[in-house]
Amino acid sequence: LTPLHWELMLTSWEHNFDWFSRVYKTYGRENHPLLKTAIKLIINTGRLIVLSRLRKMIRESEKY
Repeated sequence: LTPLHWELMLTSWEHNFDWFSRVYKTYGRENHPLLKTAIKLIINTGRLIVLSRLRKMIRESEKY
């Protein structure tokens, strides 16, 4: 894939994680506090892993 494709994927995933957070804030208000914490942790960890790997792929694709 070209660097432009990777940029598009990165932008899409950033949007997805923002959307996950907003949806959960809207519909997860009445959940147990421990469940809220676990879901936030999953979303934030997923964001960190996925976005860092996509940024790495962008840097690597720019080398070629």
